[in-house]
Amino acid sequence: MEASEQLKQNPYVETKSPREANVENGTSFVNGALRAPRGSVSAYSWENLGMLAHSAGVGIVNSTMSGIVYAVLNNYLHMSATLVATAVALIQFPRSLRLFTGMVTDTIPIFGYRRRPYM
Repeated sequence: MEASEQLKQNPYVETKSPREANVENGTSFVNGALRAPRGSVSAYSWENLGMLAHSAGVGIVNSTMSGIVYAVLNNYLHMSATLVATAVALIQFPRSLRLFTGMVTDTIPIFGYRRRPYM
């Protein structure tokens, strides 16, 4: 079966790993990239609007959760300010690790896939 026919049947076959990814003419992508080089990508283009909406949504949810936790723990449960600050820090901790998590999963495949498990 040809690579282009296999790609039409299952679009994830060729993007399983950057080392295995091939362009339809059989040449490998440059430096393990998942797409052919076409210049720089604009974060403000219509193609990437979902990325900006996702970032805004995550920021709204994170700030809302911090406010709710503060209100419930401090006002309703009458916890000390130290414990409330600790709880808010624990909620925000995974968000601070997202850069390092992304770097690790880009270099070490999860179940044989790069980027796909968390997208």
